[in-house]
Amino acid sequence: MLHIEENDPSETVRKKVESGLQSLVGNQENVSPYVGGLYSLSYPEAKNIGLLVTGADAFKDNAEGMFTAFDRIVDFLLAIKSGELYVGECSVPSELSEEVKDKALELARTLVD
Repeated sequence: MLHIEENDPSETVRKKVESGLQSLVGNQENVSPYVGGLYSLSYPEAKNIGLLVTGADAFKDNAEGMFTAFDRIVDFLLAIKSGELYVGECSVPSELSEEVKDKALELARTLVD
């Protein structure tokens, strides 16, 4: 369908992936980086990703598996993990400590820089 050949240089593969996807799904910008990643193509928009998880209980009881899955997704997408943050044992924003707020701001900055 994409007519990619084993000896195609990466720029040719990129053009074939993008034109093939364009004909299949239209102009959906989030699809090309995902499929391109399967062909080991690098897309800047797929590089910086982060994870913010909230939970009512301790990390090990609530979110540990999610962070493991996130690490696998980062590897699969050939992305760079900007950071991760678990905010636990807090049910309303006014209960957030200054330390947690600072960590959240730090994570946000790594995602937009």
